[in-house]
Amino acid sequence: MYDALEKLLFLLSLREPYNVSQEIERKRALSMVLSQTRQHEKRDEEVLIEAKRIAELRMASKVAEQSQLVVATNADAEVTERAVPGESLSPSNVQHPPMAVPSPITDNASTLASLRMLRVYLRTYALEQMVQVSNSTAGVRTIKRVEQTLQDLGVNLKPRVPTKAVCAEHLELRREILTWLNLQKQVQYKEAEGSSYRDGTYGETPDTPK
Repeated sequence: MYDALEKLLFLLSLREPYNVSQEIERKRALSMVLSQTRQHEKRDEEVLIEAKRIAELRMASKVAEQSQLVVATNADAEVTERAVPGESLSPSNVQHPPMAVPSPITDNASTLASLRMLRVYLRTYALEQMVQVSNSTAGVRTIKRVEQTLQDLGVNLKPRVPTKAVCAEHLELRREILTWLNLQKQVQYKEAEGSSYRDGTYGETPDTPK
């Protein structure tokens, strides 16, 4: 019986020789799978959920852009059909539908809301463009005061980790500082106006009776 077993093991060894490197790789992969904790599995699930959400948002954005393009094309076609036959349709004769120009406040709010949706990194020029938009209504001195206030608060003028969420909070902080500076300027103006009024009132003293 033992002779038969030895012969069987010998035949199996000849048929499938022992591969040292393959066995080491197999054991290493098996140990990695067994050592994976629940925390790693949860993190992998969160990454998959986030990737799925990003894909859905991109798909929704693409569908919205396509629908806007279709609406604009239909509007141009309707204008072309209403043109008088026999007349050449010049660019000056085509009347495009009026486009709503978003206000800076609405545009800024929508930008901040969209930035908070995705935790991805921004390029440097994108943040600079958004800062220029938020500073479009301020003067040069006011912009310098905003940057000086950021430095006084210990905040970098450019975020070190420029994710969209961080850039959104950075823009929100700039906007609040700008609002605070404008309110401060209005208070100083009112105080100066009140002071000049008081000086003018007190300067007109009545003549003493003789």
